Amino acid sequence: MVIEFAAKETVKAAIDVAKKYFISKIERDEKIELSKNDISEEGEVSLPIVFKKVKDTDSYRATIGSVTRISVSFDEGYTDQKLSRHISSTVAWASVVNFRDMRHPKEFESVYVDLETNFLRSHEDDYGPSKGPMESRSETIIPIIESCPSHVLITGLPGAGKTTTMKRVILLFHKGISKLNGSYSFPVLIRLRDLTPDPSIQQPIFHFVKEFFSVERRFESLIPEPDGKDTASSQKTLSKIWAIIKKRVSEAEQGLIMDVIREARPLFILDGFDEVSDPKLRESVKRDISWLSKESNGCSAFKIIVTSRIGELDVGNDFKEYQIAALTQEKIELLAQKWLRNEGESDQFLKQLRKVPYYDNATKPLSLAHLCAVYDRTGYIPEKPKHIYRKIVHLLLEEWDRQRFVTRKSRFENFHIDEKFDFLTKVAHFFSVELGKYTVGPKDLEKTFEQLHRQFQFRKDDCIEVFSEIEGHTGLLIRTGKNAYEFSHKSLQEYLAAEHMVKRHKPPDRLEASRLNSELAVAVSISTSPADYLDYLVHNCFLLASLPKEYFLTFLRRLAIEKPSFEDNEIAIYNLMRISSLYWFRGEAPIEAEMQNISDSELPTQEDLRRDPTIPIIRQLMSDSERLEGIRGIEVDWSVRPLESTDKFILIAPSKERQFFPVRRDSLIVPLHTWQELASATPSTK
Repeated sequence: MVIEFAAKETVKAAIDVAKKYFISKIERDEKIELSKNDISEEGEVSLPIVFKKVKDTDSYRATIGSVTRISVSFDEGYTDQKLSRHISSTVAWASVVNFRDMRHPKEFESVYVDLETNFLRSHEDDYGPSKGPMESRSETIIPIIESCPSHVLITGLPGAGKTTTMKRVILLFHKGISKLNGSYSFPVLIRLRDLTPDPSIQQPIFHFVKEFFSVERRFESLIPEPDGKDTASSQKTLSKIWAIIKKRVSEAEQGLIMDVIREARPLFILDGFDEVSDPKLRESVKRDISWLSKESNGCSAFKIIVTSRIGELDVGNDFKEYQIAALTQEKIELLAQKWLRNEGESDQFLKQLRKVPYYDNATKPLSLAHLCAVYDRTGYIPEKPKHIYRKIVHLLLEEWDRQRFVTRKSRFENFHIDEKFDFLTKVAHFFSVELGKYTVGPKDLEKTFEQLHRQFQFRKDDCIEVFSEIEGHTGLLIRTGKNAYEFSHKSLQEYLAAEHMVKRHKPPDRLEASRLNSELAVAVSISTSPADYLDYLVHNCFLLASLPKEYFLTFLRRLAIEKPSFEDNEIAIYNLMRISSLYWFRGEAPIEAEMQNISDSELPTQEDLRRDPTIPIIRQLMSDSERLEGIRGIEVDWSVRPLESTDKFILIAPSKERQFFPVRRDSLIVPLHTWQELASATPSTK
């Protein structure tokens, strides 16, 4: 492996430079003066640092004040082994795509599509990090990373392709065709989620690098540590001396390691800052990133690329931030073709995908890859959208992290996965009903939080922190401006609002009915008994609210997309015909006596009825056998007769009292043509 050999030679040269660095310090015989204020009020203490080469070894020893010794050594053979293992494991990791829905792993290059960035953000803007676009772009992200003169922060929503982008950077470098090859020697991948909290490690990234280059340090001191047995003055003096000794030891070690890094010229890839869940560890990692960037001499010595979800990391002006853009239509088609390979299969997949309401979720590589994997395994996209809604929400809330063994800790007590889901359903419902919006600004966001914060035991001023955590942990809510938020996809907002309505066991009021057309259709589908829930809506909502004619046709169309399972065919066909009747009578539900007062000009013509748009939708919602079974049930339980005032309509009246919840079914007037069409096994060809 050419890159492995070159990396070994580079590290060997870097270690040689570090040795020369230590030798030069021996010759200088540096002294560090500690001031009176540093040590005690009694007087100054001078602790000179002297470096000496240990005879017949490659180690160097630093002596502080003749009583403290530091020895640092390199094991070049062990470094070679670790470097080989790191390069091999990194390339292996980058070369494969694998997750639970897949039949078998796929070669990364076979399914990769170039991702783009449409935001270039500066940390000097008025928005602050991740709060607003600076300039809108649409450029392939890899060339931007390669040509950027600064360190790079790659941000994106969950599933946007941040880690995918890093895999591509590594493979291009490995093949020797990256523009970064000429400036840097080899990539060093640090998957930040693999770092574990350790109280003894204050600088986790520095510790990783030290271990990577096999640097060993021994630290001895003849000065006793404070043990509480001496006088208070002595204890204070000893404590200060020890604090300064440890600081000097750390500085000497950091200086040595940084010399090695500068000479080795690595490309640091720090993947997944948002996946560091421990708060103290996260702060330590953040400090280390800042420390590394300041020591890099503006990328001339080495380069750092960090990935993180939006809003999780503010790295300062040493970095340029690029946000990964959603997939375009062209990219969606290309990824589907690469994933499914067979052109006929990919065409069929895309054809099915365009028909479903969750199509907007396919703009995320992760969601699209999971849909492709499901299709590849089963030969179809799940028929019922509710399964995909739940899968995508579950994937973003928990499953994707669990597959990668990532744990995200909330800053708020008892705000776990279930609570986050409950919070999101209430937010989605409030956005849709009370605000009637998909994107909300700062004032509306505060209004939403004011309504909900007590239920989840938040403080009133926690608003921005809570929404920021939801964005960072799930990506289901995203920031679109300064304290402005929206759900990542409209279909997910509709689904979450529907979940809220179904769980609360309360009929929608008129305001909800007028604003939640699609959400009510989704609610029917996801309820435990769709036929009963539809009956519930018709009698408690549709018959009581004055809704426009188009409302009912739109509702039926969305219901057909959602594909609810109507287990009670009689109740289902009755209510679907009731909605059809509301369509024809412009949201009213006339009784038989009122029909005599309706003029012929107000009634639909025979030609209108032949083109009844509700009939094919009802047929689509129920199979022939289900529909005909429901019709036969109505003929048995109710009387069906023509109206005396007009031969265009029939009256369906209950022959006995039938209860659902406390609701009694009333007589139903429907066009005769609708009844005949629905009562036949085949649609009319007239």
